[in-house]
Amino acid sequence: MIKYLIEFKNRLFFLVLLYLSTSVILYLYKEILLFLLVQPKWKVTNNKFSLVYFIFTDVTEIFSVYIQLILFITFQLLVLFIIYHVYIFFIPALFKKEYLYLKVIIKVIFFAWFFSLLASNYYIIPFSWDFFLSFQNFIMDKSFNIHFEAKLSEYFAFYISFYYICFFYFQFSVLIFFCLQHFNK
Repeated sequence: MIKYLIEFKNRLFFLVLLYLSTSVILYLYKEILLFLLVQPKWKVTNNKFSLVYFIFTDVTEIFSVYIQLILFITFQLLVLFIIYHVYIFFIPALFKKEYLYLKVIIKVIFFAWFFSLLASNYYIIPFSWDFFLSFQNFIMDKSFNIHFEAKLSEYFAFYISFYYICFFYFQFSVLIFFCLQHFNK
C-alpha cells in the first residue's frame, strides 16, 4: 500500500510541477496566445486582413484576460495529463482486454477533444461570430446605424463558452458511440 501512495504522491507532484511550469511559460507568451485566441475572428478579404480591434473599459481588463487565458489553457493541459496519469496508474491492475478497451476509449476521447478544438476554432466560432455580426449589417441598411465594438473580455467569454459547448457535444457523441457499442453486444 505504501508503494502506491508514494507513486500517487510522485504523480501529484509532477502534476503540480506541470501546472506551475505551464503557467509561467504561458505567461511569457501571453501576447501570442491572445493573437491565437483572436485569430478566428479575422477575415481575409482580397488577400488583406480586415481591421480587428477590441476595446477595454477597465484598467485591469487586459491583465485579467491574460490571466484567464493562461488558466484556461493550463486547465485544459492539466486535465489531459490527469487522464493520462490515471490511465498509467491503473494499467498494472487491468486485464489485457480491459487495457486495450481503455486504450481505445482514451484515444477516441483525445481525438474528439482535438477535433472539437479544430472545429470550434476554424468553423463554429467564426461562423457564429459572422452570424451575430450580420445583424449589424442588416440594421445599417435601415434608417439608423449601429456599430459594434467588441470588448476583449466579452470576446474571451464568448470564445470560452463556445469552446466548452463544442467540447461537451463532441465528448457526448463519443459517450453515445461507446454506449451503443456496449449495449449492442
